[in-house]
Amino acid sequence: MTWGLPAAADPGTVLPCVVLVDQAGSAEFTGLQRGLSALGVPSLRIDAQALAGLALTLEEDGSLRIDGRRIVPAVTWARHLPPGAAPGHAYPAPSPVMAGPWHALIGRLPELSRVRLPGAGDPGRLVRLRDAARAGVRTPRTIVTTDAATAAGTLGGPRAVVKPLDRHTTGTTPSLVPCPVPGANAMPGTGPVRGVPVIVQEYVEHRAELRVHHVDGVLRAFRVTRPSPTASRHHPAVTVAQVAVPEAVARAVRELAGRWELRYAAFDFLLTARGPVFLEADGDGDWHWYETRAGVEDVSRAVLAMVRDLHARAARRNSAPAPGTTAEMPAGRTAGRASMGRVAGRTLVEPVAEDTGPAGGAGLDARVLGPLDLNMAGTPLPVTARKARLLIAVLLTLPNEVVPTDQLIATLWQDAPPPTARKNLQVYISTMRRHLGDRISFHGRGYRMAVEPEELDLLRFRRLAGAGRDLRGRREAGAALEALEGALRLWRGGPLAEFAGVPMLDEAIGRFTEAYLAAGEDWAELAIEQGRPAEALARLDEVVRLSPDRERLVAARMRALAGCGRTSEALSQYESVRRDLAARLGLPPSPALTRLYEEILGGEKQGAA
Repeated sequence: MTWGLPAAADPGTVLPCVVLVDQAGSAEFTGLQRGLSALGVPSLRIDAQALAGLALTLEEDGSLRIDGRRIVPAVTWARHLPPGAAPGHAYPAPSPVMAGPWHALIGRLPELSRVRLPGAGDPGRLVRLRDAARAGVRTPRTIVTTDAATAAGTLGGPRAVVKPLDRHTTGTTPSLVPCPVPGANAMPGTGPVRGVPVIVQEYVEHRAELRVHHVDGVLRAFRVTRPSPTASRHHPAVTVAQVAVPEAVARAVRELAGRWELRYAAFDFLLTARGPVFLEADGDGDWHWYETRAGVEDVSRAVLAMVRDLHARAARRNSAPAPGTTAEMPAGRTAGRASMGRVAGRTLVEPVAEDTGPAGGAGLDARVLGPLDLNMAGTPLPVTARKARLLIAVLLTLPNEVVPTDQLIATLWQDAPPPTARKNLQVYISTMRRHLGDRISFHGRGYRMAVEPEELDLLRFRRLAGAGRDLRGRREAGAALEALEGALRLWRGGPLAEFAGVPMLDEAIGRFTEAYLAAGEDWAELAIEQGRPAEALARLDEVVRLSPDRERLVAARMRALAGCGRTSEALSQYESVRRDLAARLGLPPSPALTRLYEEILGGEKQGAA
């Protein structure tokens, strides 16, 4: 057990604390607790396998007394809790009976907190595969069986992948590897798997693996290339590079993280000629190995910022949670999911007042990458009421998707809906349909806005940005720059600013801003590669204001400044970021940015010589 408390903390004060529960050796939580301490955020780290001698009392008010100090678990994050593992104990031979209560308590700690991480419970591998397929992502052919060898043979191909049916029990175990079909081993040298239910999947040929970390809406991705399919992550020829998240993958990750109510998760995909293939998502997924191999710390910083902000919000609420209190979940998600359960049994056909508006047809021009702008056949639509505008904005940020009725109500009335909210929503929908026709339709549990790709700037942006990345990958630099430039021109600044503070739209605005920054980075890097640093610098001066310490942006601007002969400004940019990171997070710049700084500094010294 390790405390991370402010030096001046009064032992008699009940502290709202971040509680981290894992097994010894986790580099992720070691770095996180160090960062929290630097920021003055109180924390407690518990080793789930070394509980011997721990004095713990759960008070009636939901606070915990641990080793004489009383805390309120404001944020709790439990990782890698192995089912059935026996904690250390003073008795000679700890039995499952004695180990069970400890792990029952440790496993329930998140339920006592204002905020639980990584999020809701683990739905299991099979549910995640099913949901990914429903989200339109390709998944491997999968069989659950007690006879892995026979099942693998039915999938065809010389190899198959065998996985346990439940979650990984440790974060340091390498991913399960493909094996020859005869015998179908789960791991090399383990022998045939028989008599135990396992997952058997087809082996999918791929160019590389893609690990995407979802951190409360922020996405960071790493491309992993192995010399052979069976090479472990420790093989010296394995390469890891941080990359932009493909738009199709970003959409799937955010949709699935929202569906599973996960603030943090690591998503694994295969990159194939036919597009990405979803493998799994793991709320316990590690990030330290990927960062170390890629020479960056972006995920660690995003995680630290997330936990710091969650603690601050939970601490402001201040009252100790009662046992069993429902944990806070991402804004805009809990309300929708909880209220969907409450409407079970209601008719699936929700009446909407009859209208005689035009059927959906040509001429719609909707824009959300700036102020909300709606035009039909070149004429602005007369939508001025705030709730009507908010409703259409929500539907347009999720084009062609069904938004649950209760989620719309929670968004429009900010958790204080009047008794007539459902009827009022129907009136707003009816009004919108007079302008937009049957583009807005009811689908069992909510409403859907049907939009063609050329009718919404968001969809045009996604198409152009995706095309630009694909063209860049094929080394068609001119066409890639043109496509990315087209995407960036659609950004009109401050998306949907009139709705700032509405959680569901704040989340959407975050997604749009992330996509814009990534496209700007792609364009700038390519422009610099093509010998156009001055043009890149002009664009970067606009983009970097949105995220001054985003390291990929900073690196591109430093390269552009150096390319324009302004090396002293490039070096000053690094120093500014270094000071800011030290002040806000107590962390240095990443090794990759530091190497760029040293490279530019070395060039300046050579020039002076």
